[in-house]
Amino acid sequence: QTFTHHEDLPQSGINLKNGILQIDWSSGDPEFRLVPHDKKYYYLECSEVEYTPEMDESDCDRLLEALPQHQRQTWLEHQSLLFDFKRTTARYGRPRAGFHEGLGSNGKDSCRQAIADIFPNMGAFSLSDFQLYEEGRPFAIAPLIKYRISWASENSHKIKLENLKQLMAAIAGNNQISSEYKNRDPVLYTPNCLFHFNVNKAPVTEGNDSFITTRFVIYPYRDWE
Repeated sequence: QTFTHHEDLPQSGINLKNGILQIDWSSGDPEFRLVPHDKKYYYLECSEVEYTPEMDESDCDRLLEALPQHQRQTWLEHQSLLFDFKRTTARYGRPRAGFHEGLGSNGKDSCRQAIADIFPNMGAFSLSDFQLYEEGRPFAIAPLIKYRISWASENSHKIKLENLKQLMAAIAGNNQISSEYKNRDPVLYTPNCLFHFNVNKAPVTEGNDSFITTRFVIYPYRDWE
């Protein structure tokens, strides 16, 4: 058996079905490189997706039709941070979290599933989980330390975001938060995680719209009915 600390696990690239897709920064800009599977890379999961650069993009284009035209490229760039979250955030700054807004079967669950198929190590920490943390019950978000993406499919718009201080710290990356399990000492860490929340309606704050716009990007999905 081999044991390794979570901080020593690969923070970039993806373990895919047909190899490991790595990010090469040697030229100054990120370039994709597919290398064979090797036991020296300690990935904990393997995606069932294959890297096929010449694949037809029509299915992706059809998926993105759920979003307004002007936000489709933004959505793709948002998800692309996951290929090397630590390096891209060090270079471009911490990303905002995403609110995926809309009622009914409007495509946001399909978009979530598409990303989950590529990045199988996806958490699902909700606004309610972070509210429990603020109320002194931290165990709900204890596993967050292991994830580079969290996309919760059910969230209430009635939760007051300004009260979720640990979520704001996790998004900004400017303060450590605690990973705490029962009967164990808490571990302080800085999350390297991209946050998404599916909502019927984006939460509002009391008298401070900039609080939302500086920390979240809202993706309004189409009403197909």
